[in-house]
Amino acid sequence: MSDCFGKQLCEQFIGLEILSLGDDSSVKVRKEAIKHLPIISKLVSKQFFSNRFSPFFLDKAKDGNNWAIRKACVDIII
Repeated sequence: MSDCFGKQLCEQFIGLEILSLGDDSSVKVRKEAIKHLPIISKLVSKQFFSNRFSPFFLDKAKDGNNWAIRKACVDIII
């Protein structure tokens, strides 16, 4: 459904919500945020992606506390 909102709204609301959910205390919520990252990444600008999503992804890929989070990052890398 994010296709309907356009780039500006995805950056202002959806992208920021994904980043917020990625720091949730629940592992399931963090995994779902990571799984939706590629979908939203197609809609945001390159600058937003490189400044916000890329550091977020790299941080989650190096998560030393939870293997499921690292696996979710590996699953979406393609």
